[in-house]
Amino acid sequence: MFSRHLYQYPEDWTTDQQKARDSFQQDLDILSDFHENTGSEIFVSEYALNSHGNGKGDDSFNYGALTHWFVHQFNQHGLGSMIWNYDSWYEAWGPGKHHQQIGTNPIPWEDINGHSEHIVG
Repeated sequence: MFSRHLYQYPEDWTTDQQKARDSFQQDLDILSDFHENTGSEIFVSEYALNSHGNGKGDDSFNYGALTHWFVHQFNQHGLGSMIWNYDSWYEAWGPGKHHQQIGTNPIPWEDINGHSEHIVG
């Protein structure tokens, strides 16, 4: 099994949902290609929700939709994933010890883990 970390740091925050997803397409293509050509299993052991806004209560970026999309993509291309942010003080990195929600809404983990439909946000 191989572990992979996926992070993006665009100079200008990507506040458009589709552009945020598109920024990870090359990484997803690499995961898929690696799995298909080696037969090795991949686990995305770190990813974050940074660079889309400040993550505070007035941030309207749909972090839940992006998280749902991430989990679905990583499940298609590997054994799954784990969001990184167990101890960050910055909301926009993702939910964790200090933050139960990012932006205007909590991350809908029950919905995300209950099914893998594509959510447009």
